[in-house]
Amino acid sequence: MMIQLHTEILKKGNKREFAIIPFAEYEQLMEYIEDLEDLTELRKLKKVSAKEKTISLELVKREMGI
Repeated sequence: MMIQLHTEILKKGNKREFAIIPFAEYEQLMEYIEDLEDLTELRKLKKVSAKEKTISLELVKREMGI
């Protein structure tokens, strides 16, 4: 996903101090960051769960009497 940013850079002397973006773009960035965090967490959990023993759906159904 490519987010188009329309930034305005504020300087203090010759040093860049702040980047200002429209609020809608800020919201897009925050959503994108949250998605990346979720993806990172999912990948961690998949690694852990790959090492765990699994039970077939048929066995679960049998044990539940379904």
